[in-house]
Amino acid sequence: MSAHQLYFVGVKGLIRNSGGEVLLLLADVSTFRDSTEPYWDLPGGRIEEGQTETEALLREIKEETGVTDTKNVQYLHSVISSHSIPIKGSDRMAGLVLRIWSVSIADDATISISDEHTDYAWVEPRDAAVRLQNKYPADFCEYIKSLHD
Repeated sequence: MSAHQLYFVGVKGLIRNSGGEVLLLLADVSTFRDSTEPYWDLPGGRIEEGQTETEALLREIKEETGVTDTKNVQYLHSVISSHSIPIKGSDRMAGLVLRIWSVSIADDATISISDEHTDYAWVEPRDAAVRLQNKYPADFCEYIKSLHD
């Protein structure tokens, strides 16, 4: 009997400053069940029961960056991530469908990362595309690169 792939749906924020740089967070993988190299990611996470996508997105941005003043929240794109995550109480893994939203924050916003991350960086779109290729499909990374033009 073949098992169907299960997926969790998550939300991610593509946050850019007025200079066009993208905010990336470096995941702390020290507590992951499987050994994984640290990787760069966009702020975001899973939708909790009773939340809309935008409520979940803004909660995750606040939890992961400390930023509460967000503007111009607009849906951009959905992707299937190359990463998978463990299903609680099971030895199975679930895939990730990520719904990505464009989000603006003030240039002088203070970034205060959560304990889920070890660092953050504001990077040019081309560099962001390279750093994100571990988790995001090529077409989305090409989209990120195009933000530079």
